[in-house]
Amino acid sequence: RGARRRLAFFVVHCLIRQGLSPIVVESHDFLLVLPLKARRCLALVHFVFWRVLNSLKEVIRMNRLVEELEAQAQQRGLEQGLEQGLEQGLEQGLEQGRVMVTEILTQKFGPLPQEVLGQLKRCEAKRLLTDVGPRLVLAQGLDEVSQILRNV
Repeated sequence: RGARRRLAFFVVHCLIRQGLSPIVVESHDFLLVLPLKARRCLALVHFVFWRVLNSLKEVIRMNRLVEELEAQAQQRGLEQGLEQGLEQGLEQGLEQGRVMVTEILTQKFGPLPQEVLGQLKRCEAKRLLTDVGPRLVLAQGLDEVSQILRNV
């Protein structure tokens, strides 16, 4: 009801600005007593109002969609970043493990021959730490180390 009153006031204001003297009737049928030119003006205002309202609804809908897509993209980016970080951390940890095994063997047996260093580098880091490394540390000599690495 309040919206109808505001609309009626707006129409009356438009009519007065155009130099017309409208007849204001306090009923639901106030448009019927307005001059034809005023009714056309009101119809145009009504049409434009609904077009603008529908456009605003569409803009709001599109804005929500964009926000949702941005949130999904951000989540996907976070997941990818986390996954990539975990992979890099695992690779770095495995490589540090390889260095530690090499250092332990160097402390135990002295400087390692190039052949053994090459075998250590070629050995898959994960396997070196989980399977081969413990056997290497328990080896009694460089010949045994070399034999273990050849069988990998």
